[in-house]
Amino acid sequence: MRRMITMAIAIMIGSLLFAQENQNNEQQTLFGNKRGFGGFIGLNSQAAQINGQEAYLTGAELNMVLGHSLNIGVKGMGLVSDIESNTFNDDGDAYKLQMGYGGVNIEPVIASKSVLHVTTPLFLGIGGIAETYDPLWEGDIINGVETAFDQKPHRTDMFLMAEPGVNLELNVFKFMRLTGGVSYKFVTDTQIPGIETSDIEGLSANLSLRLGWF
Repeated sequence: MRRMITMAIAIMIGSLLFAQENQNNEQQTLFGNKRGFGGFIGLNSQAAQINGQEAYLTGAELNMVLGHSLNIGVKGMGLVSDIESNTFNDDGDAYKLQMGYGGVNIEPVIASKSVLHVTTPLFLGIGGIAETYDPLWEGDIINGVETAFDQKPHRTDMFLMAEPGVNLELNVFKFMRLTGGVSYKFVTDTQIPGIETSDIEGLSANLSLRLGWF
């Protein structure tokens, strides 16, 4: 996890040395200069630390692009890793943590017409966390029925969240961009015993594939 974040920061700093602002009206891409505007969908992945364990989240976003310099939209992410809680069930096994969040994404874009440029996103949203008996993708089989999606959580809570970040974005085609960078989660207190704010907050490494009109 630390290696991924360190690498992302190193790539970001190194690439910034070669990024230069373009004053022309045409957007530069790796495979030709074309104009683009409107909006895009993004497929997102994130590596983070949750409750002291390596965690991976996936999700999607839908954004409008205003003046080639501001992205505004909505985003949702969900935990896909098997993360253990600090409390145990009656069988002596640790509960599994489930987490997801959604909200509004505000992302200024600096020198968007350059092949390589910078974005500074700010995500504001609400999330939920729960303790369950089984991981999200596993469950008990009762009378031949898989119970993974019918689990009754042991405890649940909601939290507010703010996540600022900084990204490098590469214009691959006029309709495709690759974005990578780092962000930091700030969350309000949760009321689940054994789960502290510091168990959810922290630095994350992010990667996104964006498709649309820029």
